Amino acid sequence: MKFITGGLAGLVAAIFPALAEADTWPTKAVTVIVGNPAGGPSDTLARLVSDHMAKELKVPFVVENKAGGATIPAATDLVRAKPDGYTISFSAAHTHVLLTLVNETNFHPISDFDFIAKVATVPNVFVTSTQAPFATMQDMVAQMKAAPGGIKYATTAPGSLLPLAFIRFLQQAGVEAKAIPYPGAAPIVNALLANDVPVSLLNAPAVVELAKAGKLKIIATTSQTRIRAVGDVPTLAESGFPKIEIDEGIAYGVVAPRGLTSEIREKLAAAVKNAMSDPKVLAGLESMGFRPENEDGGAYRAELERDLNVNRKLVSELGIAKK
Repeated sequence: MKFITGGLAGLVAAIFPALAEADTWPTKAVTVIVGNPAGGPSDTLARLVSDHMAKELKVPFVVENKAGGATIPAATDLVRAKPDGYTISFSAAHTHVLLTLVNETNFHPISDFDFIAKVATVPNVFVTSTQAPFATMQDMVAQMKAAPGGIKYATTAPGSLLPLAFIRFLQQAGVEAKAIPYPGAAPIVNALLANDVPVSLLNAPAVVELAKAGKLKIIATTSQTRIRAVGDVPTLAESGFPKIEIDEGIAYGVVAPRGLTSEIREKLAAAVKNAMSDPKVLAGLESMGFRPENEDGGAYRAELERDLNVNRKLVSELGIAKK
């Protein structure tokens, strides 16, 4: 009987290799693709969470930074990988809700991925120079109404989430301002420090330490609740704009190539959930300005689909062409 049972087990494994692999997964290192440079906020997030996952699953999680190309190379490599659980990514929402609307890509932003979990949001903040002519959101909007187009704001190219969020704010507030484009967050921060422009909308981690040092001032967050890392700063709603709806921030989640078995997906999801329940992981994320999340893959996918539809309409209204 033992011989027959073993033979049948081998036959099942040969016919259904995916089932056999799912039963033993993981047995080797897992590659973690990050579409940004080492040392940045998204890289730190990926390493912090994946280190916890590695300890739980007892295999190495090896981060590979594939920066550049607006995260297109990283996303493309993930989509092309075998859906066996040995290649995952900590992916920003930008990849799934805007990237394919403004760039030519060879993948679908939703259907070509398996979404494991949402792990964090990087809240956006309205930040000003120390010599800005306004100190609150109410003051800023009042000045924009008094002099349409007279107030400048620093922004990146319109093909990313932050510029679209600022445009949505201006539209809903019924005001106009002049966009001054910069090639990235770092040049914007330098412009604010030099008082070349009075205001911008940036991810919190980019300016938290400078604000704490008194070199910049954060006047509002776009999150629904206050952010511990930025101190006593009101939300947009608390600043007098409860009906304005813009992106709270940049969401980050764990994703994989489409086609994971349910068993592997469940093991990954459980490891992520446990990591996001660890006080040390949560404290590490909060100290950098992240808002930890612990949302399952199905809910995260539905959220991204909604945001994709909103941005598709806005990109069309603004006439932004694909690169």
